[in-house]
Amino acid sequence: MSTNTNTPVAPDPAKKSKKKRTAIIGACAVIALVAAGAGIGIHAHRTGTAQAEAEDARQTAYTACQQASDGARASLDAYQKAIADSEDTTKIDPATLADSTTLDTLNTARTSPASKPAACDTTMDKDTLGTLTQAWKDAGNTWDKATGDVTAAAQAVTDSQTKKTLDDANTALDQQLTDGRALLGSSDGQVADAQTRFDLTDAINQGQALRDSNSTDANAINAAAGAIYNASVKVNDSIGRKQADDAAAAQAAAQAEAQRQAQAQAQASKTTRSTTSGTTRTTTGGSTTTGTASSGSLPPSNAHNAQPDESFFFSFGGGCTSDCGTYDGWNHNTY
Repeated sequence: MSTNTNTPVAPDPAKKSKKKRTAIIGACAVIALVAAGAGIGIHAHRTGTAQAEAEDARQTAYTACQQASDGARASLDAYQKAIADSEDTTKIDPATLADSTTLDTLNTARTSPASKPAACDTTMDKDTLGTLTQAWKDAGNTWDKATGDVTAAAQAVTDSQTKKTLDDANTALDQQLTDGRALLGSSDGQVADAQTRFDLTDAINQGQALRDSNSTDANAINAAAGAIYNASVKVNDSIGRKQADDAAAAQAAAQAEAQRQAQAQAQASKTTRSTTSGTTRTTTGGSTTTGTASSGSLPPSNAHNAQPDESFFFSFGGGCTSDCGTYDGWNHNTY
């Protein structure tokens, strides 16, 4: 009978416990390493994500800055164009404006209200870009408002000039209407050509119709005033011609009357001399005999019986100064 010498040996509890602890420690170490690696990975991921997000935000801010800059620059271009377009308007004479203060307003509006902000830069951080973006937006808004102000101010100057032109035209037409009507009243029957007064009447009627229509066409109003003026000139010229004609006629009448009176006076003087002829004669003895016989009257009743007296001679101033012949009782003196 054989004997089994291989007797089972019971495991050592201490050794078993040690192995278990080692295994546990190893597992924990592995877990710790894994956890640490995971943590590092997570941190790195998070850091990378934050940096990426920050860069994205910065890029977004830069884009916004560029957009604000572009928009503001467009506003600046529009403002500068308004400045150029209003240049000629600033040269308008204030005396031609109904309200000269409109020109002052325009000159003020043309003063640049804003300066350019700094350019956007890719190296700038988000906050700097954000501040710059707002600066460009503010500048753009300022230029937009300034453009509107300049445009409106320039239009106000133009409107003021138009109003002054229209007011002056209406004033001139009103004056011509007043003067024309006065001339019509004073020229009745005083013109050489009545047609000139008819033409003036037509011009006045047309001018009044235009005035009543409240026309804003200064050129048409000025033309109407000019038509009345020209018609008035013709009426005045016609008055002058009639006055000249009347003066010439009066002078001719005066000359004719003077000539008539001169002729009448000459005839009267001749008649008077003829009446007194033969009323006085002088004898050789110096005596004077007067009578009342008129020129061409009959000789004395006894003339046919009288004998010629050769001693008589005529002395009527310019007659015979010596014996002119036989006296026959007639006066032969000629004046």
